[in-house]
Amino acid sequence: MTGLILQDWSARGRAFFRSDSEQPLLFVPVCYGAGIASYFSFASEPSLWLTGLGFALACGLLFYTRNTYPLFWFCSGLLLYIAGIGAIGLRTMIVSAPVLQRNP
Repeated sequence: MTGLILQDWSARGRAFFRSDSEQPLLFVPVCYGAGIASYFSFASEPSLWLTGLGFALACGLLFYTRNTYPLFWFCSGLLLYIAGIGAIGLRTMIVSAPVLQRNP
């Protein structure tokens, strides 16, 4: 019974992604922007090596799931989310300058 339900949802997912092949591309700026927005909500600044590690793992996961459409699009969204975090972290590191102390 459970296998039949999963096959039905899997078939629906494949039909959705094949019928609207251009629609998932609209989520590229959304996922990237969500990564940038979540960077500013962190309590402390994340390290770039950890972001790079997450990006590498997401790339590997994307390559591993390239034949399954729903998982592929989920992993590509995850990759773009991590890329947004990494891009704003890198920009913050490049722009950072020494801060002068204020004399009382």
